[in-house]
Amino acid sequence: NAINEKHARAFLLQVTGDTRFKHRSTPLKTLLGDGVVLCRLLNRVKRGTVAKINMSKSFVQLENVKNYCQGCRMLGVPQMYIFAPLDLFQGDDMNAVVRNVLYIKNMIDRGQLKLSDDTPTAPKPAAAAA
Repeated sequence: NAINEKHARAFLLQVTGDTRFKHRSTPLKTLLGDGVVLCRLLNRVKRGTVAKINMSKSFVQLENVKNYCQGCRMLGVPQMYIFAPLDLFQGDDMNAVVRNVLYIKNMIDRGQLKLSDDTPTAPKPAAAAA
């Protein structure tokens, strides 16, 4: 729903500093669809949770989303709050993605996870697919 999306956008803005999250005119699927922002979020919680973030604009974006979901499991996010990668990649269930982001936020708020003070940067990008 719109309220949950607003809270998720505010959290992602806070964590990433990416001002595109301020503007509802840019769909979340566009901002999150390649998985890069989500992978960076997990790496702020625990460095190296997602060891490789693919930066190319191709099918390997789905790999980022799969790696993010796997990282969520490793950090103790219950399965019911982990979306299917295609939910985001194809935009089929953005509500599930928003619920996941808000669950990560709640884990941080409750002290179960802690954001590092590091600037939200990615590990070295993987080589683009030929």
